[in-house]
Amino acid sequence: MLEDYELDYGKPYAWLSWGGLILPEVVRNKDGSLMGFVRYGNGGGAGKLGMDYPEGWAMWLDKQHLQGGEALTLCLLWNPMKKGKSSVAWNGYGGEQVEAGKRVDHFLRVLLKLEKEAASLSPGSRVLRLGEVLTYLKTALQMVPEEVSMPDVPLYLDAVLSRDMDMKLFAPGSADKNRLNIRNREIVAISLKSSLRESRLALVLRAFHQMDYRFCRRVLLMPEEKLGAELKRLTGGWCRQRESITEYMLSKQKGSGGMASDMLIFAIRPEELEARQEYIRQVLEAVDLPFVMEDFGCKQVWWSSLPGMFRAGGRQWPRKIEDWEEWLLLGGSQTRKEAELVQA
Repeated sequence: MLEDYELDYGKPYAWLSWGGLILPEVVRNKDGSLMGFVRYGNGGGAGKLGMDYPEGWAMWLDKQHLQGGEALTLCLLWNPMKKGKSSVAWNGYGGEQVEAGKRVDHFLRVLLKLEKEAASLSPGSRVLRLGEVLTYLKTALQMVPEEVSMPDVPLYLDAVLSRDMDMKLFAPGSADKNRLNIRNREIVAISLKSSLRESRLALVLRAFHQMDYRFCRRVLLMPEEKLGAELKRLTGGWCRQRESITEYMLSKQKGSGGMASDMLIFAIRPEELEARQEYIRQVLEAVDLPFVMEDFGCKQVWWSSLPGMFRAGGRQWPRKIEDWEEWLLLGGSQTRKEAELVQA
């Protein structure tokens, strides 16, 4: 049988979902999802994030500390969902029904709304445009700051941004099958099993200031009713003789949420790998932060940390998030209280 094309699964573009820049602010991915990016400003303000996102929306928080420079970026993604043969997406923001020809405009409107909310909390926050989008994506992918010029036709971003990536994959049957090496640096992926408050997280990350890393938070958003049902299903085997204990533990979770995860991604020179891994363990153990230094799951965690890759990462634990401003490092209520105490 003849095939129209053949994919080379040893190349990053075969796995990346990134498609093309269809507006200065919006990327359409190969799976039809749309994504845009807000770069945080500096300082703190007073505001609130509107989080009325139904199923099919996702966010990636990406704090990059690379070659001594820092940038904090929030990715917003929408995967339009349809019922049957209908062309209308039922999962627009706030439950809005969105026709096929209006999806891009709808997403841009929601992205600009997010920009305004972020700017009220972190003055100077703005949506990335054109070459800024490509530069951010390539830097996240290769963990080396590199400015990208706008191509004449900004399509096939999966291939364009990974062209000179120098990514080494290892044979499935080898002892190194779980290793990932990008531009001659070993990728170390850490799954964090608890979310630290913004102030405490800053202290932990400060211990890694001499290393190149990305701290990422990803959430695949879910409606409150479905999230509650999922939590109840997953905890069904807990305390079978005392269901009231399970109900009490679930009642302690407040707010909306979804499938959420915290990750630390390091890029380390091979000759420093063992010493750096031991140092990372010591820092995280010193603050009693539960973590897994991924071996088998290293590649999955790394892929899931990249913006737009909502299918990667396997099954995540559902979680409710009470303070979205805190979780997205926009100075939540607890952080503002601490700042007021310092000023006093």
